[in-house]
This record gives sequence, structure tokens and C-alpha cells, in this order.
Amino acid sequence: MTEYENRTQNVRLYDPHPGIGGAASPLPKPLRDVAQELDGQNTTLEKAIESFTEVADQKYGTVKLGENCILYLLEHPSKALSCWRLLRYEPVKE
Repeated sequence: MTEYENRTQNVRLYDPHPGIGGAASPLPKPLRDVAQELDGQNTTLEKAIESFTEVADQKYGTVKLGENCILYLLEHPSKALSCWRLLRYEPVKE
């Protein structure tokens, strides 16, 4: 699924980011907490993105869809970029 596909599709969310590893800085705790809360839930991509956007640093960061995952990209004041995979998702068969 890409950024241009249906955000109202029902998906199952799984495999939350553990909060450490990968990027040069740890995943911000509010985002990690939301990922943990959404783990295992069925919802729309739109609702999941809204949940992350409510707690994300919107001045420097953005929540986006990746390939079968939800990402958070953060541009630090130094212009360095961090990217975390928040959750994976798969379509729910109806």
C-alpha cells in the first residue's frame, strides 16, 4: 500500500517499534506508547495515523505511510534526519 492508496481500508496493526535501535536517537516515548496501544488492533490507516499525529512533534516531524508500515520522520534542528518504523500493517480480509 502506498501513500496514494485508500487510507480508509481496514488493517491489522502489529510489530510495534521497541523504542531503541535503528535510528541515531531513540523513538520518542509518546510515539512508542501509541504504537504499543495500537498493537494487535484492527482499524483504518487514517485513524492510526491520526493517533500518532496527535502526539508527534509536528514542527519538525511527520507521520507517513511506508511499504506495509507507518513511519515517523523527524528533522532535527541540526538538519539531521531520523526515521522510525512505528508499526507494520496488513489488510484485514472482510
